Amino acid sequence: MQKERREMLRESSNVLIGIVLPVMLLIVFGFGMSLDVKNVNVAIVTPQDNRHTADLISHFEDSDYFTVTLCRDERTAADLLARRKVDAVVSVPQHPATLAHQGKLKVQVLMNGTNASMGRSYQAAVEAAIRKVSLVWENTFVEMLFQKGLDKILKKVGEESTGAIIAAKAEDRKETIYEIA
Repeated sequence: MQKERREMLRESSNVLIGIVLPVMLLIVFGFGMSLDVKNVNVAIVTPQDNRHTADLISHFEDSDYFTVTLCRDERTAADLLARRKVDAVVSVPQHPATLAHQGKLKVQVLMNGTNASMGRSYQAAVEAAIRKVSLVWENTFVEMLFQKGLDKILKKVGEESTGAIIAAKAEDRKETIYEIA
């Protein structure tokens, strides 16, 4: 054991490689360097204002990861991307909730690719945010009824009302409560 210690101390580069370098790496990676994606400047292109696009926009705006710029057309957003005012452009199609419910939602994401590794990180963060919002849209039954229109809503109300009336006529309290709830 003493022989190894003497050998290590005899050569100063051994101390540098064996002690100083690992400590320095611990400090840099532990405190000074972060690989978190923050403050990604995103331009969101929304062809229409509705509650679904408002959901998507608010999801981006409420996040610590994104700074949002709203655009009405893709040309303006592409110009912002070309001038490096934004890092990404998210182009939302019309009726995104309907498309998500049908499993056909395609959101175009354009990235500033000057730094490939940062571009991939930004793209992953943007796609995760879009996926989170689209899952809400896909799973909303009421939303699906709303998208299909008033006739579909009235048909569903009629079906549910009929079940409640039949259960009430049969004087089955448990079934009536089930149908009403």
